[in-house]
Amino acid sequence: MDQLNAIKPKGKKWKWINKEIFEDTAKSLGLKESRIKHVFEGKTKSMIDSIILSSAERYYKSDTVIKKKMIGIVRSFAEKGQKVVIGLGSTIICRDIKKSLHIRLQAPIGWRVEKLLRKRVKAFLK
Repeated sequence: MDQLNAIKPKGKKWKWINKEIFEDTAKSLGLKESRIKHVFEGKTKSMIDSIILSSAERYYKSDTVIKKKMIGIVRSFAEKGQKVVIGLGSTIICRDIKKSLHIRLQAPIGWRVEKLLRKRVKAFLK
């Protein structure tokens, strides 16, 4: 970001957004951040889980409502400009915004293998 901001020091500053956006979405929907993360980790809920959640939360929000809100927040940040949105399906969400640049970031293979191994070991030990 420092290099981008150095190009036009008096202009609007560049900022980056990643999973910290879960916090904004949770606040706007009145939910816990863990509930928002659960939706975007791709985990599916059973019918029983949905019933329990709907009775446990004062204002139940479906996964669809959460996803739409998250999309709206990511898009509003992107439309303001000078934002680097990392992940979160930003390429799809922001595909029709003019004067935008989409770059695929890919972690080194060693890091990805290590992360996968940790995840598998953790699941195995449960």
